[in-house]
Amino acid sequence: MLITWSDRLKLAALGALSALLPLTFIPPAQAAERVYLEYGAFERSVSVQQLADFAETGAITPELRLFLGRFSPEQRSQLRDVLRARYSVSASMVDSLSYSASGEQLLTEIGGVIRTQSRLNGLHSLRAAGILAASDANGLSILEFLRHLPTDMRIDVGELLQRFRQIRGVLSDTTRMTRAIEQEAVAIAATESAAASTPDFSQMPDLRQPGPYRFIRQTLTVDDPTRQRSLTVDLYLPSLDLPGSHSSAQPSGTGQAHSIPVIVVSNGLGARRDYFEELAAHLASYGLAIAIPDHPGSDREYLRGFFSGLYPENFAPSEFVE
Repeated sequence: MLITWSDRLKLAALGALSALLPLTFIPPAQAAERVYLEYGAFERSVSVQQLADFAETGAITPELRLFLGRFSPEQRSQLRDVLRARYSVSASMVDSLSYSASGEQLLTEIGGVIRTQSRLNGLHSLRAAGILAASDANGLSILEFLRHLPTDMRIDVGELLQRFRQIRGVLSDTTRMTRAIEQEAVAIAATESAAASTPDFSQMPDLRQPGPYRFIRQTLTVDDPTRQRSLTVDLYLPSLDLPGSHSSAQPSGTGQAHSIPVIVVSNGLGARRDYFEELAAHLASYGLAIAIPDHPGSDREYLRGFFSGLYPENFAPSEFVE
């Protein structure tokens, strides 16, 4: 199964709601029935069923109206969509993410806002609810997650708002920095444009088209005894003495040695070498040597192993240095 970046972003969020506890560990009688909303000294409880009725029919009880009274119709509609949305992920995948170092850290942070009745960190309850909700045949949803909490939980609304304000501040700072960089780039471009004549692009080669050089592709497997592993690399080598049609066939010619630039293409987390075949072939057709190494500690096969429970983390920490 191919895991897209969109899937990974969803799974990263759902990983904060995952768990290991089997269904038999949490009898239905112990499931949460109410959610306690706290704001300073003020506290109000809302039943999970009231939230479910609101999501399915839009019905608002007097208890729920106390909190939804300040919501606009559009915001209420968005909240209903969030409560009803379902995500198709396997319980084992959610479980693996929740027990990774990054997933556990995220769960701990969320557990400081969503706590147990005794006001303890809700880490373990969140884990339990996540795996049970992901086991639902119709997919994981926020409502199913709330229904599978092992006990009534407290949500610190004030702390939640504070977290939102922090995130909003970070986003605002990022926006200001991005605009400053854009303005500086525009100023630099204007200065360079004033100092140089405008090039005639019609007289330049169209780089969207393949270049004039043939190339060959070689796959090498190199043993790394220091790290006790093997490394596979795809090489795209142009034949600079043979300008002509673009081909991946074996070259012929004088075989004269050339010194040419080398570009190393490094694939990202959960990717594989052949994702970059088209790019490598195009660059090689312009006389550039391309090397695409595999990353055995974070490639697609490793990620599949992680989701199958073979590895404790979604990538090996040694990948940062190796």
